[in-house]
Amino acid sequence: MTRRSGPPLHVAQLTLPDRMGGYAKGDRTRRVILQAAHDLLLEHGYAALTLRGVATACNLRMGNLTYHFPSRESLVSALFDAIIRGYEDAFAEIMADQKLPPVARLMDVCRLIMDDIGTRRTTRLFPELWALSNHDPFVADRMYEMYDRARAAIVSAVRCAYPAAHERSVDLTSIFITSAMEGMSIFAGYGKPYQDDRAEIAEIALDAFLHASQAHADESPAR
Repeated sequence: MTRRSGPPLHVAQLTLPDRMGGYAKGDRTRRVILQAAHDLLLEHGYAALTLRGVATACNLRMGNLTYHFPSRESLVSALFDAIIRGYEDAFAEIMADQKLPPVARLMDVCRLIMDDIGTRRTTRLFPELWALSNHDPFVADRMYEMYDRARAAIVSAVRCAYPAAHERSVDLTSIFITSAMEGMSIFAGYGKPYQDDRAEIAEIALDAFLHASQAHADESPAR
């Protein structure tokens, strides 16, 4: 199957929205704060993600931090938004490549996600959120918002590849693909028992995704 040419895509750790007024220095401070929050979450878990802990990590006074993020909830919301924007940008670049047929774009979106699953950051970060979502409604809401935004790229790719498919079929196919890929991190993520087999497992998964997409479509793939 045709694949995207050029250097491999990577997901940015944090992608902040374009500045909406204010000062560039404030943007730099927000980036420093969010990077510190990201690193605390990755290395020490959600319990360490307190305003005071983040302020200490980036050597800021509490007043300076709360000027930008008045509450833990506002900080966490901004952090999750910055994390998912990196994925959205990478997905958008794949979907914008009109040289590739729609099915190839769908497969490339899936390849990008499965490559990312092999990173230490992703293997540690997202399972932390899964565990917390069972006990913290705020985290659960933010987590599902993130997954809805990430899954939008798969929905779009499936819809482009199979434009006659029913909306429910497209939605359920995207759920299957997303959940199957996320589950890979348990067995084939960074430091996991089957990490060395991840590429081979990914190819098996791609075949399954292609079959699942075709099985729920009403016509052959779009050309």
